Amino acid sequence: MKKFHLFLVLLFFVTYGIKAQKSVLDLGSGRSLEIGGWVSTQFILDSRATEDAVDGLFSLYPKNVLYDSFGNDINASPSIAMSSATTRFTTTFNGPNVGNATSQAYVEMDFTAKSNTNSFMFRQGWIKLKWPKAELLIGRAWAPMATYSMPHVMNISFGAPFFTFNRSEQLRYTYTPENLLFSITASYQGQYASFGPNGRSIEYMRHAVVPELSLAAQWSDGHSKIGVVGNMKTIKPRETVTDAVGSVWTTSETLTTFSGQLFAEFKTDYMSFRLNGSYTQNLAEASMLGGYAVSYIDPLSGKEKYTPSQHLNGWMSVEFGDNLKYGFFAGYSKNLGTKENVVGDFYGRGSNIASMYRIAPKILYKFAKFDVGSELEITKVWYGIPDNDNNFKVHDLNDVTNVRLLISATYYF
Repeated sequence: MKKFHLFLVLLFFVTYGIKAQKSVLDLGSGRSLEIGGWVSTQFILDSRATEDAVDGLFSLYPKNVLYDSFGNDINASPSIAMSSATTRFTTTFNGPNVGNATSQAYVEMDFTAKSNTNSFMFRQGWIKLKWPKAELLIGRAWAPMATYSMPHVMNISFGAPFFTFNRSEQLRYTYTPENLLFSITASYQGQYASFGPNGRSIEYMRHAVVPELSLAAQWSDGHSKIGVVGNMKTIKPRETVTDAVGSVWTTSETLTTFSGQLFAEFKTDYMSFRLNGSYTQNLAEASMLGGYAVSYIDPLSGKEKYTPSQHLNGWMSVEFGDNLKYGFFAGYSKNLGTKENVVGDFYGRGSNIASMYRIAPKILYKFAKFDVGSELEITKVWYGIPDNDNNFKVHDLNDVTNVRLLISATYYF
């Protein structure tokens, strides 16, 4: 708590020294410090219970039916929430050259660390070195599959679970000749961790040793862009296993998965259109549907093998206007089942979901430093029973729908 108070005092004195409400402080010798961020308050009304976090502000999808003793659906109960936890502080330091490269450091914080509290959370913190046609980023930033194409939405879930929402510790090199961009990223999990036998943990990737690797390529001309991102991830779910007589064995079994994304965008002064499609394996840590399951258990040692989930996901968003902005988001996700049949536990999210879609129109009015708007999310999910002997595909379906009304007011500084 004392550290937080010290941060606010520092923020006050830095801001006090900036003339005419400017957000940039000249430190001399080519150095500058920029303080930014916003104060944001959101009001949310849901028609039923949802899988969510941060006091219900981060919502993924409606929960399945859950009957009481009299046949009433417990999860059909509506709820409301109001919170300013999305209030954010950003600090950018532009420093002296490092050799022939310009240098920059960025820190981003907000209050969405835990549900039902106002905990300060470290969102991003990175160092960037830039040359005329290349840059090197070191630190915590948006993961590559979330970097190059983000939807136009007001909900802080940013279109998840149709969109890959996660930030990671990473080393990223980007080369930008003419209208092209090529990047390679090596990353490890931090805030967003994989599911596994011991719950959610970064240990599964740490023990696998191999970093998550991503490649991206993009073409753009200022009005249009098109690109692709490929991802390879390796985890080690267990360090030891126990056999039928209680003996403990070490195990080296890992799971390597592959995901890919295609995206496109077209924009003018008054319109922006974005389109994104992805094939994903075990991206539950990125706030998406999926995970992995045990596909084989050795009857003597108890050692396991694993099979990943497979999903097809797609979304589009469009936004019109200048000060008055309006548009919509539409997303769809389809469960393709696991690559192999399942004989044991599943680790991840939404294993009993066959498919889901979302439609979310919005309207927003922007003043100079203030905006107010509203978004209506309609999310429908088809739940069912996973079949272990048919690649964990979901059958015997029933559907549930949540309608979410979001009203937001944000002041920027």
